[in-house]
Amino acid sequence: MTRILLVEDDPVFMLALASNLTQAGYEVCQASTVAAARAALRDHSSDVMLLDMLLPDGDGFSLLPEVAAHAPELPVIILSSHHDPAAVVRALRAGAVDYLAKPPAPGELHAALQSLPLDLQIALE
Repeated sequence: MTRILLVEDDPVFMLALASNLTQAGYEVCQASTVAAARAALRDHSSDVMLLDMLLPDGDGFSLLPEVAAHAPELPVIILSSHHDPAAVVRALRAGAVDYLAKPPAPGELHAALQSLPLDLQIALE
């Protein structure tokens, strides 16, 4: 089963997205802070990370280099309610594979996940 590390501080959005992903056949590990994401990266293997950019104890930009160092093969998809083109470019240059506006439409998230390696391509409806 494909494991997604979902890093999100909004509990309502996290619950809704985790439920959607679980129903689609993914295993979801949740973290609501940068510190919790670091621990999850250290303690659990994941196949993809969905990363919010603004977290209570830091931002996703600070986490991207750590992900690249610890798990360079781990694709990171940014989820952000901030739609600044400079932030998109910065995230992609730092190693993210995609940047989606929150809340992503199921089709948008599905397309982003479909662009990843074949073993991650589970239907997300």
